[in-house]
Amino acid sequence: MLAIAATFPELAGAPEWREHAWKGIETHAAWTVFPDGGFAEDSYAYAAQVAGQLQWCYQMALRYQIPFSAAFVQDVRRLHTLFLKTATTANLRLPFGDTARGDGVTPQFARWAALAFLDGRFKYWAAPCREDELREAMTLLHPGNPVQALEQYHQLAPVPPDTVSDLLPERGWVVMRSGWEPDATVVALTYRTSERVYHSGYETLGINVWKGKTPLITRLQGRSGYEGGYPGGFRRTPATANLVLAENAGFTRESGSLRNWYTSAALDYLDADHLGVERCRVKRRILFLKPSWVLILDDVEGNASPVWQANTDTVRPVVEGNTAILANGKATLHFLNAQPDVEAYPLPGSTQTVYQLKARSGSSRFVTLLQIGPPSGQPPRLFHEPGMEGVEFAMGRVVWESQESKARFLQWRGNGDDWFAASDGNPNPVTPWRVAGSGIPPFRIQENA
Repeated sequence: MLAIAATFPELAGAPEWREHAWKGIETHAAWTVFPDGGFAEDSYAYAAQVAGQLQWCYQMALRYQIPFSAAFVQDVRRLHTLFLKTATTANLRLPFGDTARGDGVTPQFARWAALAFLDGRFKYWAAPCREDELREAMTLLHPGNPVQALEQYHQLAPVPPDTVSDLLPERGWVVMRSGWEPDATVVALTYRTSERVYHSGYETLGINVWKGKTPLITRLQGRSGYEGGYPGGFRRTPATANLVLAENAGFTRESGSLRNWYTSAALDYLDADHLGVERCRVKRRILFLKPSWVLILDDVEGNASPVWQANTDTVRPVVEGNTAILANGKATLHFLNAQPDVEAYPLPGSTQTVYQLKARSGSSRFVTLLQIGPPSGQPPRLFHEPGMEGVEFAMGRVVWESQESKARFLQWRGNGDDWFAASDGNPNPVTPWRVAGSGIPPFRIQENA
C-alpha cells in the first residue's frame, strides 16, 4: 500500500493510503522492537527479516518525503543494535528461535546502520563497501547533503564494543564471550520464551558453545531451512536443545526468572530458571571462567526423573568413563555426578547421523564441567562438605550449597588471589549494572579477578 501510494500519488485515495500504511509501519516497529534492541518474535532470523523491511520503509520515507517520527528512527536503530549485541568475530548465526544454518547477519546490517546513522559502533562491524556503493547509499540515505554525509562517513572512527558479553533482559538472550579474537569461546542461550510467539522455541536455558567457528554443543538447526531439523522438525520439540528434561513429563515454553547476572573480562555468571518441565522448576547456573572452563550446575525441583542432554551435531562424541570428548578433541565434558551415553539419530532423507549425549545422575542435580581443549592434568574432583559441595579443578575451587540447604550460593576461589561469590535471587537484571556503575561492588555478587 505504501509503495503504490508513494509512487502513484495521482491515484484517488493515495494520500489516505499513504497515511494509513505509514501509521501501521510505525506501530509495527513500536510493538516489536524493545528498548534493549530485543525483538518480539524471539527469533534471530525474523529479527533480520523485519530489520530489512524497516530499512526499506526508512528509505521509502526519505525518497518520497514521507514524514516520520523520531520514535520510528529510534526503533530502527535499536533493532540494528541487536546484531551488535549478538555479534561474534566468527560471525556465528546464533540459534535463537526459528533460525536456519549459515553465517550471521551482523556485517551487512551493521553496514546499513553505519551509513544511515553515521555511527561508529556499526562501522566497527560493517562489511566492506566500494566507493561507488558509498556514493549511491549516501544519495539515498542522506538526500539533503550526500557529499557531506560521505565525508562524515570517511572521517567516522569505528568504535569497538565496550563489553565482552551481552544480556538482553527484555527477551532473555545471553551471549557470553571469552574475548573478541577469531577463535574465542562463545556461550549463548536464552532464559526467556513465550507460548504466544510462534517463532520462539523450546530452547529455554539450552546452552550452545562454540570455539571459534566450531560448534561444540549446539541446538540442532535445520539444514535447508529451519523446518528441516531432527527430530520432528526444527523448533517443534525440546529434543533439539541442550537442557534438562524429565522422563514422561510434558514440556512447554513457560519462562521463569533471571535470578542473577554478572559479566567481566575474567568471568561471566548467569543464574536463571524456567517452568517448562511439567510440574517442575528447572534452575541452571553457569559460571564461565574465561577462556576455557564452563561450569553448568542444574537443579530440578519437583516430582521428576531428570535427564541432561546435549547435541553434538554430526560429530560423534567419544565417551570415556564420565567424560565425553567433543568435536574431535576440541573440548571435553566432565560429568561429575552422572554417567553419559551417546544416542544416534539418522537424519531422514539424508546419509548423515546426528548425535546426542544423555546423562542421568540418580538425583535432582547435575554438575557438568566443560573444558575447552582435550583433557589434561588432574581430572576435576567433586567433593562434599557439611552444608556444601563443590569441585576442584585446574582453575581452583568452586563451592555451592548442598541439596538440603535452603539458601543458594556459589563461590569460586582461584589458585591465587582471584575470587568470586554470588547469592541467589536477584530478579532485577538492571540492579547489578546500576550499582556497578556507581563504583560500589554489585549487589549480591562480588569479584576480585
